[in-house]
Amino acid sequence: MPSSLSDEQYAVQDLVNRKVTSSYYTSKDGVALVRVFVRSIGRGDGVVVMDPSLGSGVLLPSNSNLIRPGKVVGIEINEEPCNLARRILTKLYTNVEVVCGDAFRVAWGYRLDIIISNPPFVRWSLLDRECRRGLLDLMGRLGCAEFISRGDPGLHILSFFLMDYILRAGGYMILVMPASTFCTGQDSGLKRHLRVRYYVLGMVENGLYPSFSVGGGFRELVLFLKKRDAVGEAGLNEGTVIYRWDGKLKSIGSVKRTPRIRRQELAIPIQHIHCE
Repeated sequence: MPSSLSDEQYAVQDLVNRKVTSSYYTSKDGVALVRVFVRSIGRGDGVVVMDPSLGSGVLLPSNSNLIRPGKVVGIEINEEPCNLARRILTKLYTNVEVVCGDAFRVAWGYRLDIIISNPPFVRWSLLDRECRRGLLDLMGRLGCAEFISRGDPGLHILSFFLMDYILRAGGYMILVMPASTFCTGQDSGLKRHLRVRYYVLGMVENGLYPSFSVGGGFRELVLFLKKRDAVGEAGLNEGTVIYRWDGKLKSIGSVKRTPRIRRQELAIPIQHIHCE
């Protein structure tokens, strides 16, 4: 693990309202797993890399010896962790832009090659009414309304569609997401969107702890995604490998998909994933 990851990056969480902004940063164990996927992408000379839920910058600095981006971008809503992340990132990369603000307001103009993020898992009921109305209206304008399965999506679902909008075709996402996203019917729209627009290269559950986030408590998965060059593009023998992480990746199942069954829902083998 690179020495750039410090205890200060986790301690700063105590300075913010963790419940309201879902400031639960990716654990060191989760960071180690993310590095495995980043390494598989390659050096990526000149790519643009972003974490739109930057926190204190845990994820991006931890991969500084694996990729050579042309630009690194981070967005964080809480000022103290944002400033800490900026200080760390500018020591590691030559072209850094860190914005202290709300990603839903400022991220739309970027075009990215790689997104590495732990999106906020803020329950719909914790958002004020004006915010909820504005977010749903925004999803409608982006053409994502058909993928919002319920009227009370978690903020992690809406964050995914924001990231999808700014990720270039052929780009990669490595995300920490609640396991419940793939264990219930409430997020079927997101799963349908993944089926149409992405190669799901891997899904990983934590075999050591329920969560990949410090203090999160609920079960999470790490997703490794590649955005298709064309909507509905079919790959030969494409499939998703389900892994368990205990310091190394262990394959525990898979789901394969062919062009013939492309219209079906992305079928996640629920027996391999624990939701509670």
